[in-house]
Amino acid sequence: MNPFLKNLYIRQPEKKDENEIHQIFSIVINDAFDKEPNFSDPQEIVDEIRNQKNKLELFFSSSGEEEYFLLTEYENQIIGTLSFGKPSDIIIKEIGKEAINSPALKSAYVLPKFQSRGVVKMLFFEIIKEIKRRGHSQFYFDCGYALAQSYYLKLFGEPEVFLPHCWGQNCHHRIWKCRVNDYLLK
Repeated sequence: MNPFLKNLYIRQPEKKDENEIHQIFSIVINDAFDKEPNFSDPQEIVDEIRNQKNKLELFFSSSGEEEYFLLTEYENQIIGTLSFGKPSDIIIKEIGKEAINSPALKSAYVLPKFQSRGVVKMLFFEIIKEIKRRGHSQFYFDCGYALAQSYYLKLFGEPEVFLPHCWGQNCHHRIWKCRVNDYLLK
C-alpha cells in the first residue's frame, strides 16, 4: 500500500467546519502530549487547544488577514490543518524585531492515522504560495514537540535557533527561518 494519500482536497475552512476542526485540535494535541514525556500538565493541553481555537476564530473574524488557515479533506473528512500568522512570542524573543513583519507557520495538525502520509507537506506547499502572494520573502516556524521536530529537521534543515532543555530535560525547542523561494514548487 502506498503510504502517501491521493485525492486530497485543500481549501480554506468555512464556519460550518469549525466543530470538526476543533475536534482535530483536541485529538492531535492530546495525542502529541501523550507521546511527549515532558508535557504532562493537563492544563497545558487545555491551553493549547484553546489557543488553536482562538487562532481559527481570528481567521474567521479577519477573513484570513490576521491568521490564514488551510485544511485538508480526504474522502469528505477533514484530516488536517496548517496556518500562518504573526510570529509567536518565543520567535520574537529569540530572533528579535526583524521577525515581527514576517509570518510564522502554525497549527500543523493532522489526525494520527493520517500522519506520515504527505498531508502536512501538501498543506505546506499550498500555504507557501499564499505567503508569497502576500509579498513575503521569508517565514518562521517553531516547534517544541520532539517527535515532530525530526520531520521538520528533514524539511527545513538545521534551525536558526536551538533552545536546549526549553521544556525540560532533553526536550528542546527549535526555530527555523526560511526563505519562501526555497520551498516553492517549480
